[in-house]
Amino acid sequence: MARAVTERQRIEQRSEQLRAAIAQAKENSLDALGHVDDAEAALLEAERTEQHRAVALALGEPHLAGPSVDEARRALTEARHAHQLARSAIATLESGFRDLEPQLIFAGERVRNALASVLESESAVARLLGAYDRSRVAVEQIAAVLRFLGPSFVSLGWEHPDRPLPAVDGSFLAAWRATLAALEAGEVETPLPLPQPV
Repeated sequence: MARAVTERQRIEQRSEQLRAAIAQAKENSLDALGHVDDAEAALLEAERTEQHRAVALALGEPHLAGPSVDEARRALTEARHAHQLARSAIATLESGFRDLEPQLIFAGERVRNALASVLESESAVARLLGAYDRSRVAVEQIAAVLRFLGPSFVSLGWEHPDRPLPAVDGSFLAAWRATLAALEAGEVETPLPLPQPV
């Protein structure tokens, strides 16, 4: 049981790491796309001012600050390359995340199978079924007598014995849910709840 839980936890941890890495890669991709937009705008500005810059250089006058057209083109190429790398990283991480899904399902099945083995080895389900059957027999014996007596013999508070059950408190079910959750989380020393005698 412990080995199955540890393996599932390892895969869950890897899945969370990939989920976080994907979120970061998407953020990086948006930043890179912003750099592409900036580089495209810088190239347009460089192309617009290129003739003014050439004239100013030829006349020995001061020229406008900013990158040349060649520098702006190189910056745009680099920005597009960085954006493409960021998109590739997202695709690679998402592929790795998808590859983990079947492993996570299989690991969960191994935990459930190990849990079923624990319940079987401790005869927990058999004890529950036995208690259930004993309770049903006791209830049916009482109901048979009440049906036989009918309302003519039981006048005060008579209700048909096959009426809906009163509300169940649910604490026994909650105890089992908590126990199974603890066992699935790797707490192997968790005792199994026992049915209360009728």
